[in-house]
Amino acid sequence: MSAANPEVITSWFLSKQLLDAAEACEGLSGRTLRKLPFLAHAALAMPFGGCTASRFLVQMVETAKRERSEMPDC
Repeated sequence: MSAANPEVITSWFLSKQLLDAAEACEGLSGRTLRKLPFLAHAALAMPFGGCTASRFLVQMVETAKRERSEMPDC
């Protein structure tokens, strides 16, 4: 049995995180979707140092969930 290729594992993991982010954005307005990357970046503890794609996507999901919780109920 061969060892798994780390690049393949990383690609799969990032793809899964991107899918999670997309699902978390469901129901948000276009304006909110445009602002979301900026809000997520601002929420990172160290936005200019040590920000990985994985950390950014996790923050995108958290930011999308926060934005959805602040939406008025219709």
